[in-house]
Amino acid sequence: MNASAIRIIKTDTLDAKQLLAVKELEALCRKNENLTGSLFLSSELNEYPNFPCFMLLYENNFLSAFLSVFIPAEDEAEISVCTHPEHRLQGFCNMLLDEAFDLLDEYGINNITFVTEPNGKAFSYVLKSLEAVKYNSEYFMTFNAPKLLCDALKDNGYELWPAPAESLSAHIDLHHRAFDIEYNDAADFVSALFNDNSIKPFSLYDKTSSEILGSCYIDESVTDSLIILGVSISPSHQGKGLGRNMMLQLISKYALSYGKQIMLQVSGNNLPAKHLYDSLGFTVTSQFDYWYLP
Repeated sequence: MNASAIRIIKTDTLDAKQLLAVKELEALCRKNENLTGSLFLSSELNEYPNFPCFMLLYENNFLSAFLSVFIPAEDEAEISVCTHPEHRLQGFCNMLLDEAFDLLDEYGINNITFVTEPNGKAFSYVLKSLEAVKYNSEYFMTFNAPKLLCDALKDNGYELWPAPAESLSAHIDLHHRAFDIEYNDAADFVSALFNDNSIKPFSLYDKTSSEILGSCYIDESVTDSLIILGVSISPSHQGKGLGRNMMLQLISKYALSYGKQIMLQVSGNNLPAKHLYDSLGFTVTSQFDYWYLP
């Protein structure tokens, strides 16, 4: 292989020709390895919008490999790599990773995660060769069991209603306590949900005390799917079936009326939530594995 034939382009914006080539490469890799996910291609979502988060490796002007970097916070980065099936085992993935490591180091970003799918053997092979460690998985699940919704008709003293704007502070406090995260982080996350017109917040009330014991949200922005997110129950009321009750009410009273497939995402570290969604009739449609370099 002639080294002079290798060219790497680093950019924060893909032009029309580059985007088409990347999507064609992505489609080929998805078909070759039976993948379900999509590459990160939205640089405006990065903490540093001008960071050259797209890296394209050309061999003789042919796009052989592509790397993207998602930067959700100042010191966090998620890397995904896609290599043409006929151009693997030539070190292209490692070349792109070296470029990415150098740039992330310049920005002081040290918390680096690599994202793969179980069927993504090519990138997983490279990560194992680097002695990376898989530390978590996230699951995208789709609802497939409306027959279970008869349970939601039982009156057990709790009612789910759309959340008014004045309940924002209660939702922030609930999210802060339920997920055991910093209050300011909870405030940023929940406030963003309340301020997004495509997202509808809901509160689970105790009918007797009117206390908000649970919260959840519906994202309407996806054309053919409805996304449930931010599901939380007050820690003092967890383990009492409120999560199941809230989800059944959310689906039966609100989500099904959209006529879309109902989806959610759950971390493999949150086994109680994963088991709840399994029992409600959600099935895994996609899995993403997360790795780090020790």
